[in-house]
Amino acid sequence: MDRHFKRSLRSHLNPEIVLYLLVVPLNRSLTSTVKMSQMFPTIVFFAGACAGPSCFDPLAAIFKQEGYPTVYNTALSLNPSNPESVSTSEDASHARSEILIPLLDEEKDVIIFVHSYGGVVGGQAAANLSKSLRVADGKKGGVIGLMYIVGNIVLEGETLLQAVGGEYPAFMKRNFVSVTLLAWTLQ
Repeated sequence: MDRHFKRSLRSHLNPEIVLYLLVVPLNRSLTSTVKMSQMFPTIVFFAGACAGPSCFDPLAAIFKQEGYPTVYNTALSLNPSNPESVSTSEDASHARSEILIPLLDEEKDVIIFVHSYGGVVGGQAAANLSKSLRVADGKKGGVIGLMYIVGNIVLEGETLLQAVGGEYPAFMKRNFVSVTLLAWTLQ
């Protein structure tokens, strides 16, 4: 099952497709204006609830080869020792304060790349950090894009549980260690 899961996830995150859709158009538009190494945005990856950030390794390698800096977010709620101690809002707050804000304070542009539950966390973490809002406040750098790959989009401040009607589907277990994620991390 673990091999099947990885193969399935990798098929959703086909690096060649993402390279064509994101990297190639960005490279074309950037090379005509300014030196490329000064312009590449940082790509911040947000994995889903059943996969560690390393699921993005093949894709991140391609982005890095093309000159894009990459950063991984690890949600606090993924297999914590005390599941009641963390929440979606804490995942988003942590990602915002520990990853996004420091990058923006360095005046970097950021593209947020999410998969599954990472869409909830990444979207909430990015709220009000768009480049246009930051420029209006006299700041440089900002979030210039959100890419959802099989990701969950929720209303601002909404949790995934609220978005699915207040009850998780039967296959989702609360306060239960994800065997797939655990196996992935132990490799």
